[in-house]
Amino acid sequence: RSRSVERRVLPSLFSRRIPVVSKEGVKNKEKANVRPLGSTSPRLGPFRLHILDWYVTRAYLGVAGLAFVGLLGIFSNSLGFVAQVVAFAFGLAAASLFPVIFLGIFWTRMNKQGAIAAMLTGLVTTFGYIYWFKFVDTDPAHWLFGVSPEGIGFVFMWLATAVGVVTALATRPPPRDIVELVQKIRMPVS
Repeated sequence: RSRSVERRVLPSLFSRRIPVVSKEGVKNKEKANVRPLGSTSPRLGPFRLHILDWYVTRAYLGVAGLAFVGLLGIFSNSLGFVAQVVAFAFGLAAASLFPVIFLGIFWTRMNKQGAIAAMLTGLVTTFGYIYWFKFVDTDPAHWLFGVSPEGIGFVFMWLATAVGVVTALATRPPPRDIVELVQKIRMPVS
């Protein structure tokens, strides 16, 4: 006994008709009724919709690819600058945010004062180094450990971690309810 399952169709980015199958499923996909929301039209071929989705998706990706290649051609002279700015951003994030996130998750003794000290240390030292060696003293012979301004965030990440640990140990530990909250987040009960 074959039973036709009526399905509703939801809008999507690439197509106006995506079939949503009920929990019973569809045994015979060719005989399934596919109707747009609020429509009384007869069957719309579900396989035609999938083929249409395939072509529309490829067209969107093709246009996006052509636009990307065109923009690369137009702005090819400034790609080095963009890569440099991205490297600075990742260095600043690594030095100022990573130690706090890492210690906050894996070390329950980390407190507010240690987090603030670590973030400020990473941010100030990394930004200062980048500014100094990009605008004041541009001689690579003076770089710390021979590390360029684009890569110094990794070095100052360790300094910020050490400052955060020392500051957390020198100040009061976090309240017991905060420690319990962190433990609960780290090891959820099933």
